[in-house]
Amino acid sequence: EEVRAVGEWSKANPDEVTQQVAPLLGLPADITLTSVKRQGYGAQFLTPPVVAAQQKIADTFYQLKLIPKPLSIADVVWTPPAAVAQAQ
Repeated sequence: EEVRAVGEWSKANPDEVTQQVAPLLGLPADITLTSVKRQGYGAQFLTPPVVAAQQKIADTFYQLKLIPKPLSIADVVWTPPAAVAQAQ
C-alpha cells in the first residue's frame, strides 16, 4: 500500500523526485527528470503472464547451465489476498 502511494506521489511530483534523486545518482537534473518521467516508481502485483514469462527465462537459464537446478517461479511469488488483488 505504501509503495503504491509513493509511486503515485512520484508520478504527480516529478520535479521533487528529481531534486531528491539527481544528487544520489550524480546526474544533471535535466537528465534525471527525463528518466523520472519515463520510468516512474512504484510496484505492481505480478500477473500470471508475467510469472509465465519469468518461468521461461528461468527454464532457459537452467537449460544453458547458467543456474545449477531448475527454479519454480510460482513458488517464490507472493500472491496477495483476493480482496487486495481485486482492488488493484
